[in-house]
Amino acid sequence: MEFFQGKIKDYKKETLTNTQGYIDGDIKGNVGTSFSFLHGKKVVSGKTKGKIKGETITTYEHIVSFDIGDESFRLLGDYVFKDGDDFALFASNSGKGYHDVYSFINYTKNITNIQMIKKQEKPTIYETIRILIGSAIISAVVFIISAIILTLIFNDLGSIISVILTIILFILLFFGKRFAIIEENKEHNEQVSVFKETKEKLENKDLN
Repeated sequence: MEFFQGKIKDYKKETLTNTQGYIDGDIKGNVGTSFSFLHGKKVVSGKTKGKIKGETITTYEHIVSFDIGDESFRLLGDYVFKDGDDFALFASNSGKGYHDVYSFINYTKNITNIQMIKKQEKPTIYETIRILIGSAIISAVVFIISAIILTLIFNDLGSIISVILTIILFILLFFGKRFAIIEENKEHNEQVSVFKETKEKLENKDLN
């Protein structure tokens, strides 16, 4: 993740359309011919019947693109900017000639996609309980499946192995998710600090 700051240029907004679904139908018909002695010509007649059914879903994805200096950026969302807006953002290189914007703040319009309040780094009680329950459910499912399989292979020893593996899995799940939340909150707080510092520098520059 890299930090960029400056005035945007070449602002563009586009909408991508994606349609998914199916259409199914069944149409039957028959065609016959006959000769009309009265009019001296063939008469073609027939009929068709059937039904068509289906379901389609169309989704729209809004994308904003702009440049800062020689770097190009893409941002998901229906945002309205103008060339010359003061920007600060964190983005990662997509490897396709542009950067994917993760978080930003438009100082000119006071628009941002990040909550400008620092978070508590350690998980809250609610988050801890949620992690605990989620880890326990996954571990319980793995224990049941592994106990059946390992018991068939190792007899009584299989149950002991299954218990040990389940305990290890639970520890990895619980502390792994807890660590991920702490790192995510740290990153959020660092970005908020940088955005606030950048705003102060811009305000001081305007005063001078």
